[in-house]
Amino acid sequence: MSTPQDIESRRFQVLFTSPEMCLRHPKFSQLLRSPNFAKYILSIVVDEAHCISEWGETFRKDYAELGRLRSYVPTHIPFLVTSATMTPAVLLDVQNKLEFVTSNTFIINLGNDRPNITPIIARMAGAASNLTALDFVLDEARSGNPLKRTIIFFNSRELAYKGCQHLREFISPGMTHKINFIHALRSTRAKRKVMRDF
Repeated sequence: MSTPQDIESRRFQVLFTSPEMCLRHPKFSQLLRSPNFAKYILSIVVDEAHCISEWGETFRKDYAELGRLRSYVPTHIPFLVTSATMTPAVLLDVQNKLEFVTSNTFIINLGNDRPNITPIIARMAGAASNLTALDFVLDEARSGNPLKRTIIFFNSRELAYKGCQHLREFISPGMTHKINFIHALRSTRAKRKVMRDF
């Protein structure tokens, strides 16, 4: 088990944290601002950066405040921001919120075309209340074929739970454990189980 002293003494080469930890935790945010600690920071990496735009207004507001990290660390420390799902509008919003200066910003777009991923966009007639729009995910499983590995993104924790419950109702009882949901407020144990099962 690691301790705060382990972080302060730079025992680790990489720290994984959250916007809330960086911005709200008094001791950790103070450590980031400490010149003695900051001089060892090689880079700040924000993964799944589309969340800055998509979650920052309502779901997890600290995402929209990540630009404050620029005032915590020396200006020569680079920020690396990654995402596989940033539209041009979201990219612009992320650049603004993280206070990127265009002349000092490099954008690399490798695309997200992968042979093992098929993106499907479907209009839901009743918006979020029309969970029957998800039923196509089960078509092959209901005809006796294996259930295809699928990820469905929802805009809220409540909707993720409802979507999971809806799909479980329409599959044989012996397969309901193959449909699950994950979000930030589930326990670490539950999240690990969902990822392991997937």
